[in-house]
Amino acid sequence: MRYVVTGADGFIASHLCERLLADGHEVVAFCHYHGALTLSRLREHARLSVVWGECQSYDTLDQMPRDGIEGVFHLAAAVDVAWSLRLGDTLCDETYYFHQNVRGTEGVLRFAASRPARCLVMSSSEVYGTPDFVPISEQHRISPQSPYAASKKYADVTAWRMAQTGYDVVIARPFNTYGPRQSPRSVIGKMCIHAARGSGPVELGDVETKRDWVYVTDTVDGLVRIMASGRRGETYNLGTGRAVTVREAAQMIGVEYVSGRGQDRGAAEVLILQADATKARETLGWEPKVRLEDGLAMTVESYRHG
Repeated sequence: MRYVVTGADGFIASHLCERLLADGHEVVAFCHYHGALTLSRLREHARLSVVWGECQSYDTLDQMPRDGIEGVFHLAAAVDVAWSLRLGDTLCDETYYFHQNVRGTEGVLRFAASRPARCLVMSSSEVYGTPDFVPISEQHRISPQSPYAASKKYADVTAWRMAQTGYDVVIARPFNTYGPRQSPRSVIGKMCIHAARGSGPVELGDVETKRDWVYVTDTVDGLVRIMASGRRGETYNLGTGRAVTVREAAQMIGVEYVSGRGQDRGAAEVLILQADATKARETLGWEPKVRLEDGLAMTVESYRHG
């Protein structure tokens, strides 16, 4: 089969491209003009082709093949809660996060509908905000606490509305994915890189926030299953059901840290994210396979040798 992956030069998407190629599929990697091309190791693969462009530009999206597209994995996005706060972004037309995440999703959905092909839109657990109850199911209210999370909420709404009008759209909502090639902007990436290459204590923010960390190959397996078997218009959480504090993760990795030196996110700080992924388990047969302790060790090792 032939799949399009947007944001293919990013962390999760590059692992997704590897999985799809390993499964025997053809991959059209849609990459940002200025992307770092994390998937450079795959550039010479016979079944991978690269198209450069932006999701908001239908002219560049239209460079993709017209025939034989089985599905579109839409992973391209402006990420990072802290950066959205630094920009002081607001959710109105033409601000950075709105342009990238809402307008970009609209463009990709129009592209998928024109082929026609199923479109998987990747959301974020950040849209839930600090929860009323844990673990968090897909029925939990949506209450974003940052410009980034708000932009993902409206991207979700756009995708859901398209599905209600008959287009084949599904939504994946992974919790906190980690693993090799992750940016040091993420707290796990920062700690693992420091454990592999640094010295002295690493500076962290609030170490008592809790997250449900999912190893990247498990997230990718969930995306593949949602594309293959998810029901149109449905949203699927991908998480382990285990919430661990940043402090506990640092102890597992074995790094010294100094806390309270990150950016103060104030009301934007989500205190706990812990998934109820019953829906994905029972309807898709998805099950995370990598324990956090093992995944952290593999991630540190990847930075030592990468």
